[in-house]
Amino acid sequence: MLKQVIIIISLLILGPYTYGQQSNIEFSSQFLSLMRYQKTLFGGYQSAVKSKKYFLAKDGMTNPTSELNASIKEITSAPIKDMNKHPKCLFPARVKFLKKYKKIPSSINLKDCEVYQAFVKKLSVDSVSLIFSSYFIEKPASTFGHTFLRLRSKTSIKQNNDLLDYGVDFSAQVDTVNPIVYGYKGITGGFKGEFTLMPYYVKVKEYNDMESRDLWDYELNLSDNEVDYFQAHLYEMNRAYFDYYYLSENCSYHILAFLDAIKPEWKLLEELGIAVPPVDTVYALYKNDEIIRNVKFRPASYTKINLNIKNMDKYQSSLFQNLINKRYQLSEIKNNESDIFVLDTYNLYVDFENAEVDTTTTLANKEKLEYRKQKFQINKARSKLTARPKQISYQEVYDKAPHKGHLTGRFDIRNNVDTNGDYLQIGWRGALHDKLDTPNGFLPMSTTELFSLEFTYNKYQDQQFRLSEVRLANIEAYRPVRSFANNISFQLEVGYKEREMFSNRNLSPYLDLNIGQVYGNDSFIFGLLAATQNAYIYNSNLDYMLSYGPKLFFVYSHDKYSIHSSYQYLFRNQSKFNKTQEVEFESRYHLNKKMSFKIGYEYLDKFYQQGYAGLNLFY
Repeated sequence: MLKQVIIIISLLILGPYTYGQQSNIEFSSQFLSLMRYQKTLFGGYQSAVKSKKYFLAKDGMTNPTSELNASIKEITSAPIKDMNKHPKCLFPARVKFLKKYKKIPSSINLKDCEVYQAFVKKLSVDSVSLIFSSYFIEKPASTFGHTFLRLRSKTSIKQNNDLLDYGVDFSAQVDTVNPIVYGYKGITGGFKGEFTLMPYYVKVKEYNDMESRDLWDYELNLSDNEVDYFQAHLYEMNRAYFDYYYLSENCSYHILAFLDAIKPEWKLLEELGIAVPPVDTVYALYKNDEIIRNVKFRPASYTKINLNIKNMDKYQSSLFQNLINKRYQLSEIKNNESDIFVLDTYNLYVDFENAEVDTTTTLANKEKLEYRKQKFQINKARSKLTARPKQISYQEVYDKAPHKGHLTGRFDIRNNVDTNGDYLQIGWRGALHDKLDTPNGFLPMSTTELFSLEFTYNKYQDQQFRLSEVRLANIEAYRPVRSFANNISFQLEVGYKEREMFSNRNLSPYLDLNIGQVYGNDSFIFGLLAATQNAYIYNSNLDYMLSYGPKLFFVYSHDKYSIHSSYQYLFRNQSKFNKTQEVEFESRYHLNKKMSFKIGYEYLDKFYQQGYAGLNLFY
C-alpha cells in the first residue's frame, strides 16, 4: 500500500515535468521568439541576442535544447543569499513560460524577487501601445519615422494624465560623432542596440514639441496575463543587447520581435522585408483585425496651430497676426468663443517658438526667462476668460493616418519615346515615398527615397539592357511658408546616372541641391528655388560640371491624382552648353494604394526631349 502511495505522489510531482521533457517545447514558436533564435542557412539556430548574460547554457546562443535544460536546472536550483541574482529572478519571463508548460513545479514563484517586484510596481502596466512618431525630414536619422512602445499605467489612468506613462525604446548606442563612421557602423551593425525605459513625457517633449512630429498610438490587444508576461520579458531585456542595423534589424524590427515573443501567433516579423522602414511596423499590425484594440492620436504643436489657423475666419486671422506682431494687448481679448480660440492658438504658437529654448537651456537663460514671463502673462489673461473656446475636428488628420498609406517598396515600368527613338525603362525603389505617390499616411509634399535603380532596354536602338541610374538618396522637404513659421524648403539628390548630353553611357556621380521657399498648403504648392547640379562626367572633355540657376515649380497632390511641373534656367561652367533650359512634367492617376498610372514629359534645351507613359506598382 505504501509503495502505491509513493508511486502516485511521484507521478503527481514528476509527471508533468517528465511529460514536458518529451514535448520539444524548446522548438515552440514562443521559446524561439523569447530567446530570439533564428534559423541559420544550414538548419541550425543562432540567437540575435549578442550578450552572454542572457543565456544560462554555455552554448545557449546556438542550442535551444541546451538553453531550455539549463533554464530548468538553474531556475529550480536552491535559493541563494541575494535572491535578486538567482536565475528565476533574473529571467521572470522564462519562469512564466516554463510554468505554463509544466516544466517546473507550480510552487516556484517570483514573490521573493524584490528588485523585479519593485520594477513591476513602478510600471503598473495596464495596456501596451505601439507608437509611431511621424516623419521628421530635417533630421537624417528620423527621416523614415520612428517606433517605440508606450506602457499605459494604472496610475496615469486614475489621474487621467498619460504623461505619467513610460516609453520603451530600442535604439543604437552611438559612440561616434563622425558622420562617415556613423553611416558605416549603422549600415554594417557596428553599434550595440538596446531596449531602454524612459518617462513617456520625455518622448512627447522630444517628438511632439521640439521636432513637431505627431504621435500615433496603436493600442495592442493583450490580455492581463500577456501584459504581465510583457513586463517580465522587458525586465529580462536589461541583460541583452543586439547588433543594430539601420536598414534592417533596427528599432522597428526589434519592437516587432519583442511583440512576437509575447504573442507568437501574431507572426509579425513574417510581414517584414529585407529593409524595414518604421511604417512597415504599423502595416504589420494590420495583418488581421485582432491585433489593434484602439487608435489614438497626439498632434504636434505644429499640427495644432496649422489646423487652428485653417479654421479661422478673417477677423480671427487678423487678431492672431496682431498678437504675434505685438500690435494687440492680451487685456483686449474679449470673453467670447472667437477671441478665446485665437488666444489659445497664440499660446500654442509661443510654446512652438520656444520649444528648444525651454528644453535645452537653464532657468537663468535670458530667452527662457522671457518665455516664462510671456507664458505667465498669457495664462493670467486666459484665466479671466470663462467662455468655451471653439472646438475643431481632427478627422481630416485621422483620415491620413500612417496605417492608411501605400506600401513602401515600388517597381515601375514605362515606355519612353525620346530624341533617339523609343525604349523600355524599368525601375525599382527600396523605400519609401515621393511627392507624387498617394499622400495619405506620409508627410505632405515630401520625398524620402533610399536606393533606387533604373534599367533601360534599347535606349539608343542598340537592343541592349543596361543599368542607367543608381539613385542613393532623394530627399525633398517642401514646407510652405506659414504665418507662424518662415519655413525653408530643400531638395537633395545623390547618385550615379548616364548624362544625355554626352555620347558615352558611363554612370557618372552627381549631387543636386535646391534651396528656397514654397507657398501653398498640404494639397497645392508653388515655389522658387536656387538650384545647383554637380556632376563628374567620365571620359568627356569636361570632368566636373557645375550648373546653377533659378527653378520654378508647382505640385498638386491628391489621393486620386497628382501633378508636378518645373522649369529651370541653368548656367554651366562649359562653353558648349553654358546656358540650358530644363522642363519637367508628370501626372499620376492612383488606381489604388498598390498601383498608379503615369504620363510625363522632359525637355533638356534643344538637344534632348522625351515623353513617357507607364505604371508604378507598390509592394
